[in-house]
Amino acid sequence: MVGGTPSHQLEVVMVTLLDVIRHGKKTNKTIVRLKRSCWSDRNGVYQKTSLTVLKRQSSADFGYVLIEDADQSSAEDVIGSIVNLHECDDGVYEAIYCDVSIDRETGYAEDWNYKLIKL
Repeated sequence: MVGGTPSHQLEVVMVTLLDVIRHGKKTNKTIVRLKRSCWSDRNGVYQKTSLTVLKRQSSADFGYVLIEDADQSSAEDVIGSIVNLHECDDGVYEAIYCDVSIDRETGYAEDWNYKLIKL
């Protein structure tokens, strides 16, 4: 986590997300390497999907897009929220927000998904 309390972190991420949506500001840039592997042994067949943040290519004023959200919920929720994960081949991508719903009363982002953009 990047300093502050978890609730403060969530609020900062939501405000940042709203800036991106409303004003086109891009404060965070999260670059990830997608890598899949499959293997088997005498006990079964396995598949692993890894999304590794490339920190030198990323800029995270308020934390990395996927990592911060995984800390708040779970890795399973984050991986399940990537709308185009099954369409992507192994490689380098930028993780961005998409399908954002805004709470009408508070004006904060309430729910969102992610999309991987090939670089």
